[in-house]
Amino acid sequence: MELPVDTGEQTPEDYALERAQATGQPYELEDARTETTDTWAQPDGTWNVNRHGTAVRVLRDGVWVPTDATLVFAANGSVRPKASLVDVTFSGGGTAPLLTGVKDGRSLTLKWPTALPKPTLAENVATYAEILPGVDLQLKAEIEGFSQLLVVKTPEAAQNPALESLKFKFATVGLDVAMDAGTGSLTAVDPTGRAVFSSPTPLMWDSTTVSSAGQQPAGATSFSATAAGGTAADGATQPTDTFEPPPGATDAPMDTAVTGDVLEIKPDQALLDAPATQYPVYIDPQWAWGERQNWTRVYERYPNYSFWNATGPLRVGYEAQSGGLDRISRSFLQMDTSDVRRTEVQKATFRIKNIWSWSCQSRPVELWHTTDISSKTTWNRQPTKLTKLFTVNDSKGWNPEIENCGAGNLEFDLTPKIKARAKEGPKGQGMANITLGLYASNESDTFGWKKFDPKTATLEIKYNTLPKAPTGLGTYPRTDCKTGGVIGNTRVSLYAKHSDKEAGNLTAQFNLFKAGATTPFRTMTLPALKDKVTTWAVPDVDVPTGDYTWNVVTKDKDQAWGPTSVTCKFSVDRTRPSSPPIISSTYFPNGQNGWPASTGKARTAGTFTFTSQPDVKDVVAYHYWTDTDPDITPVGVGVPVKITPPGYGPHFVYAYSVDKAGNRSDTATYIYYAARSKTRDNPFDLNGDGNRDIWAVDGNGTLLTYAGQGNGDFSNATNGGGSFADKQVALFGDWGQDGYNDLVSLEYDETDRKKKIYVYPNDGQGKIDPDDRTELTVTCPAKDVDLGCDGEETWTGDDHWQNADQVVSPGDLNRDGQPDLLVKQGKLLWAYYGNRATGDLDLGGTRSPSLVGGTDWDKYTLITPGDVSMDGLPDLWLRNDATGMVEVAWSQKDHEGGLNTATMGLPNNRLQIGSGVTKAAFPIVGSSGDVTNDPAEDVRAELWARQASDNALVAWRGQAPSATSTIEFGARFTIDGVTGGAYIPSGTTIPSGTSYTSNAAKLTMRTDGNLVVTSNAGTVVWSSNTAGNNGARALMQSDGKIVVIGVDGKQLWTSGVAAANGYALLQDRGNLVVYDAAGRSKWSTNTVVRHDYDGDGRSDMAAWYNYSAGTSALHTFKANSDGTFAAPVKSYESAVGSWNIARMKITTGDYNGDGRGDMATLYDYGDGVVKLFTALGKAGGGFSAPFASWTSQKGGWYSSSMTIQSGDFNGDGRDDIMAWYSYAVGNDSLFTFTANVKGGFNAPFVSTQLPAGSWYVEHSKFVTGDFNGDGRDDLAALYGYANGDLKMHTFLAQSNGGFAQSSLQSWAANGTTWGSFAQTGVQAGDFNGDGLDDVSFWYDYADGRDSLFKLPALADRSGKFASGSTRALDIAADNWYYKGAQYVPGDYNGDGKDDIGSFYGYSTGAVKALTHLANPTGFDYHKAGWGTETGWVWSRATILRPYDS
Repeated sequence: MELPVDTGEQTPEDYALERAQATGQPYELEDARTETTDTWAQPDGTWNVNRHGTAVRVLRDGVWVPTDATLVFAANGSVRPKASLVDVTFSGGGTAPLLTGVKDGRSLTLKWPTALPKPTLAENVATYAEILPGVDLQLKAEIEGFSQLLVVKTPEAAQNPALESLKFKFATVGLDVAMDAGTGSLTAVDPTGRAVFSSPTPLMWDSTTVSSAGQQPAGATSFSATAAGGTAADGATQPTDTFEPPPGATDAPMDTAVTGDVLEIKPDQALLDAPATQYPVYIDPQWAWGERQNWTRVYERYPNYSFWNATGPLRVGYEAQSGGLDRISRSFLQMDTSDVRRTEVQKATFRIKNIWSWSCQSRPVELWHTTDISSKTTWNRQPTKLTKLFTVNDSKGWNPEIENCGAGNLEFDLTPKIKARAKEGPKGQGMANITLGLYASNESDTFGWKKFDPKTATLEIKYNTLPKAPTGLGTYPRTDCKTGGVIGNTRVSLYAKHSDKEAGNLTAQFNLFKAGATTPFRTMTLPALKDKVTTWAVPDVDVPTGDYTWNVVTKDKDQAWGPTSVTCKFSVDRTRPSSPPIISSTYFPNGQNGWPASTGKARTAGTFTFTSQPDVKDVVAYHYWTDTDPDITPVGVGVPVKITPPGYGPHFVYAYSVDKAGNRSDTATYIYYAARSKTRDNPFDLNGDGNRDIWAVDGNGTLLTYAGQGNGDFSNATNGGGSFADKQVALFGDWGQDGYNDLVSLEYDETDRKKKIYVYPNDGQGKIDPDDRTELTVTCPAKDVDLGCDGEETWTGDDHWQNADQVVSPGDLNRDGQPDLLVKQGKLLWAYYGNRATGDLDLGGTRSPSLVGGTDWDKYTLITPGDVSMDGLPDLWLRNDATGMVEVAWSQKDHEGGLNTATMGLPNNRLQIGSGVTKAAFPIVGSSGDVTNDPAEDVRAELWARQASDNALVAWRGQAPSATSTIEFGARFTIDGVTGGAYIPSGTTIPSGTSYTSNAAKLTMRTDGNLVVTSNAGTVVWSSNTAGNNGARALMQSDGKIVVIGVDGKQLWTSGVAAANGYALLQDRGNLVVYDAAGRSKWSTNTVVRHDYDGDGRSDMAAWYNYSAGTSALHTFKANSDGTFAAPVKSYESAVGSWNIARMKITTGDYNGDGRGDMATLYDYGDGVVKLFTALGKAGGGFSAPFASWTSQKGGWYSSSMTIQSGDFNGDGRDDIMAWYSYAVGNDSLFTFTANVKGGFNAPFVSTQLPAGSWYVEHSKFVTGDFNGDGRDDLAALYGYANGDLKMHTFLAQSNGGFAQSSLQSWAANGTTWGSFAQTGVQAGDFNGDGLDDVSFWYDYADGRDSLFKLPALADRSGKFASGSTRALDIAADNWYYKGAQYVPGDYNGDGKDDIGSFYGYSTGAVKALTHLANPTGFDYHKAGWGTETGWVWSRATILRPYDS
């Protein structure tokens, strides 16, 4: 059974509050749990966060378990604690190392010089008996460290020379051991200087004890400690623990030294030899690990010694029995408060266990706020007192047999200080932590001497976070928040979305103003919930005709107000009918009153219907759009539509109706909620289909989404929603609560002058909103005392991405079910641990970043293929930027089941698996893991990369290594990008006599000095016209210009268009194109031989024939060398009834860029469903069977409203399709279907949008061609105006394949100077061979004459045409019937100039293929090729043309 929190109806915070209120008991928000913190919803609706002084739980294979330092024998005979934060291994006897401590994969190992006996275990202590005569060795496991203790049992044993100097051989992995000369303490630091383990000044002590029995008040019971140690009945450790000096013991510090790999400790011989010394004597070095919550104590007797994170208890007060007046101790604890920064703190309590007091007499202990502490804190360098916070007069821990005298907690009220601390800082951002000092009120009174267990320290804070400003403000009927809009005579509703970190029952207050007023004339308060929408239906009487503004503010249960929303505006006109349509759905019910009892799930389609109001009778269409798809889609009356919400939570459908007169209603708003799936998406799956997808930035910085098909193929690229130029992106992991893989970006902030990390939520279909992002942070990005961010001298802060090179999302590093990050900062690599509940990268300040591997990361680009070793942990691939070698860095588990970060990427854990992928050639590399869905027994991941030369996205298929090679990548294939051909990089010199060859053309620097492009027909179709300069050479300059240079060094010719750091490509379809560094075409020869179906360098003609028997076939009319056409050859033929020509719109182009023409058709299935099919051209000139690549949703597209054209609109060497869509209400939109490498089509995107009344498609005749010579085909439209004027409008293509919003007026005439629009036919092609496409007009005179006119493109490459047309051919009256032919231009004789071919039908039923060849001045009269008197019916043949003119 799914819970409301599983579907998204409730947030985890709301669910926790509901359970707390229902049970009357606190309920934990488990998503926010860390090793040292837990967050609890309270029955009264508030929240408590508990900060523990040490870890109370640890992760084991992804499951939280309570910490337990109890020792047990492992299967291999070693000794280990059951569950500790530090991975501790003690010797099980023999020659194994004495002990090893591992944290974050970095280890410290100590060795005893001789073999050890098998230890005896008692709770968390292992005893090795008689390691020297009369000397035992004890090892003690702690939650965050370990201690070792030599027990010298007798004076005789103390005389052993081995005790004069104890030498431990040590070994480290990823650590260096050093000693602080000032304090004598030891630290094991990682390569950054950060302390991983620390050892306080080692001490030794004897067994002298002093009882306080004689000093007890009347009636008190005496309790005397012995050297044997023990545990109190309540479980508190007594001061007679062998690892802690008893009261009155004589102690002494020991000198330490580190020489090479030897740690030397010198016991104090005077203490060993003193007659008063009581045996046993204990020699105690210890090691601990600390994060941001540390502790220490200072001791006046040893004023220069550090007790940083010592495993023993904290001490407070005067210990008179052990000697002189300098036996005074003070203790300090550093507690993290980052969770409550910028919150309203209601109560704060510090709690710590008092495990020993000198007596049962109460004595005050004071808690102070002090300055910070560090490993260098000593008596002589102790913190300064700042503010006395609280005093507790009590004593616990002396005798558990006396009531209220056993060990127990002392509580200190810190509410005023923590409340203020939450708002302190230069910008009121709150403080990261607080240092607390414990002092005896009277440091000369031995009865005030106390001991505390630092591991029990807890800071419990009750707090509240202010609500956020409401978002998503809107009205019903719909108006724009910023610009407003007029609503007719209907009920007006206002709505907004609310949010509060702690959730709970919220209140929304709507404020309604008269326009220009500052005081609301009407307010309304309504219940609200986190991430839900609240709607106020405003009474009609409150909003008469007039102008209004409004805003919303949210209040939480504690009566705390959040910031006010933006202010929106709208107008009401009660004199104007409104009548917005009624929107309804049974799958996604109306959510105006909150989350419905039942609703559909995200990513599943629901049926929506549109009906008119009862008073509206003549609706002819509805136009709708959604919050996730802003394109307006028309739908007929009574036609239901399918809408698929990509993500969970609230969504909106907007619609208006249009009547017969073209009037549109107000816009209806329909709110509904979509539930989410309980299961999170698989790694790299962006759309929930189970396949792995790609998010990649192209050379322009545009985020592109490639949807995987599960077989190594990808759908065409779609815009991912944002621009990330000069930014670096990664994906893997759900950083929210919707289960989708989100985008992580490393971006430079110009204001703060540093890089920042942002998360952009995935909408569920691989698209992001560039305005919806969350910055990921850490508690202490930099050392800043003013914010409570201080630490060791070597610590500079936890923000290692401010100057980082790369951030990647590897997956879940510690198996806590949360997303994590790796940040490459120069030579170092850092692991950060994410949390959806805390929304940060240090688990609410409890987990600092871990250093990964060694210090050579600067050589590599990191690639995250996921878990390629199938061990449950993510692996890495490393691309050596200089050499191009790709290595795999295998993951290894640590003792918690997570990633061993210290060994990741070390040389002995790497293996070469690829080569040849240099950064220079492939600046962006990545992997989405196994995109081919390999069988489980042989999973192989694929590598993909963005190619620098042409911005193409290429990939290498994963394969099993051979017996003689470790290489795991097969042949390269193209996913997306510029099509193939001969690549000419920047800086290339083309010497005299050198050629480059592609599928359809050859570029040659001839010996006579002429740079030429020759077609497969052997004809020069373009030249630089520099013949007569023998020995000249060509150069592809770094500025993107192609130049021809004579032997004297003078420039003879230049392409003239700059494309900095660009390159040239002789495309497989015959075009020589110059691209800039971002892969945008800038200049071309325009030497494409259009619809050359057999690849011979001459254009051909093809026809779709609709047979009377119900079959259809494709026929090819190959061009002969003289430009005439040969008899048609049939290739593809369909089955009976497969196609209906009445439902087809047909076009032709080279959609896969192989140099051969293909056929595409848009097929209309009815009910607003259309499909795009491609029939690829075959080597012999025929066609393959059509395959579908794109299908519209039902009710979305109608072919009757579409005019389709073909052309290479984005300059990638593949023809695309554009659709001019004319809506019923008069507005028009231009959509582009870009072609993919297989000749299929990507989902369309809209560029140009024309408002209603500005364009009438029936007054237009369209052609496509590269009119400005930039390598991209443009759209030209001859437009006939009602007054008889004619104008040519050119919509220039953009680098993404879209079109400019405003057209270029490229030619104009009027009815007098030209003639009738209806009698003008339009074609396009390079009719004069100058490398620019021109326009030709075929004019059909009323008297039966016909003429051809040429309209040359201007040589300035502006996209405009010559102002005057040139008469190119006259045909006498009655020699040509214009409407009896189907026309298609092309270079049919291969001379480099386009001709006009036609399929002509005679009144006798005969048909002929005719050609009007281009000549230097115009066109020849037609030449007849193939023809037949019978067998072909002209009306059943549809000639394939690039455009619909």
